[in-house]
Amino acid sequence: MAKQRDYKREYELSKQRGERDRFKTIGTSVPIEIYEAFRRKTENKYTSMSSIIREWIEVYVNEEDD
Repeated sequence: MAKQRDYKREYELSKQRGERDRFKTIGTSVPIEIYEAFRRKTENKYTSMSSIIREWIEVYVNEEDD
């Protein structure tokens, strides 16, 4: 039988490492058809949805303002 994860302990350790102060989670809603198409495309390109979204955010933040 697989060992149970101790999520409370993992959370406390991540707080001690300062991870809770360095990162934020962003959420959004999209139609299921768009989600499925996006998921399939990222899987076909052997990447993750979150890495693509992080890249988009970085490009957007770093682009020149008019």
